[in-house]
Amino acid sequence: MKAVLNWFWPSEKATRSEWQLILLLGTAFLVSRYDFTLLALALPDIQRELGVAERDLGAFVAYARLGAIAALPLALMSDRMGRRKLLLATIVGFTICSVATAFATNWPTFAALQFISRAFTAADEMISVVVILEEVA
Repeated sequence: MKAVLNWFWPSEKATRSEWQLILLLGTAFLVSRYDFTLLALALPDIQRELGVAERDLGAFVAYARLGAIAALPLALMSDRMGRRKLLLATIVGFTICSVATAFATNWPTFAALQFISRAFTAADEMISVVVILEEVA
């Protein structure tokens, strides 16, 4: 069992800064996963508040979720711009878009903000994995 855990977990010799990095990026990952899940939980309320017709509901959710596709070119930019800089930008972008979503007055605006938010979030997750692999592994 210990051999399996050692394979997945950083070595016992991980430095304090490596553990801090894992904690910080792990927290960002947790928040982004929570945001992804929240749409499904709140969908009936969002549908009612924004007046999304039943026939438009599938497209509404699809538009929001397709933002993950836009994350790939965004994450690839981290090689040129720097991982740390782009990681911070994606966290800030995700936060701004998530807050702005609360003020959306119609479903196209909500879906567009969620699309952008999910692009930032998915890019954040991709870059986080690379940073942890480069810094800790």
